[in-house]
Amino acid sequence: MKATKKNVAAAIFEKFGHKVELVKGNGYFYFAVEQGADFYVEPITYAKSPSVYINAFCGTTVEWWVGHYEDMVEDVEVPENAGEKKVPSIIKMNF
Repeated sequence: MKATKKNVAAAIFEKFGHKVELVKGNGYFYFAVEQGADFYVEPITYAKSPSVYINAFCGTTVEWWVGHYEDMVEDVEVPENAGEKKVPSIIKMNF
């Protein structure tokens, strides 16, 4: 299978059930939570770094990208309350 952003995302979803996408930066790619997915329940949200420093897909495989993703989320712990609806904090300041 050809390494494309779509194929990488599909392979990660198939293997881990994580809804992520691969985004191109300047000189790197990074994994982000797929638009519409619950940001707080995906392990990549809590990873130390979601970035892969490579300019292009040239010479890579889907398995190579999935391996990098797996390394990123290997020891990540998603908080137990990650799926709960987040309520913004309100701070009252008295002047």
